[in-house]
Amino acid sequence: MTRARFNGGYALFLGCMLFVICGVVLESDYSVLADFTTLYFPTRSLLQHHDPYMQSEVLKVYHHERGNSPAVSADNVQIATRDVYLPTMHVLIAPVAALPLAVARIVWLTLSSICIIAAVIATWSCAVDDAPFFQVFCWEYWRPIANSSL
Repeated sequence: MTRARFNGGYALFLGCMLFVICGVVLESDYSVLADFTTLYFPTRSLLQHHDPYMQSEVLKVYHHERGNSPAVSADNVQIATRDVYLPTMHVLIAPVAALPLAVARIVWLTLSSICIIAAVIATWSCAVDDAPFFQVFCWEYWRPIANSSL
């Protein structure tokens, strides 16, 4: 294993850890997960035999699940209760929507993080032999280019 490849793997590891830490910090803010609530509440209403595209029915499920919290803005309620996805998305999200909201949020964040980190690792593994991350910052890499232009 070359030094540049090792440094690239180390940078990849640190970047993934920073990504996970930021996700844990931002997890407490419900407005960050607006895309998840747009999936969760309509699918949850479908699981309760309501029409997920009827905003008034989804709103009933939303209030039953979340209550009338004054900290939630009207915009967040509208985002959470308006279904904009195709019906096939409900089939995919149904296992997560069957869980309570607090657990479903953690499962959703975990699955999303795993998928993003797997994509980053796959991308890095494809390019690691040609251009490891730290090779760009290494002076030995840029010296021939700098000397040729002089």
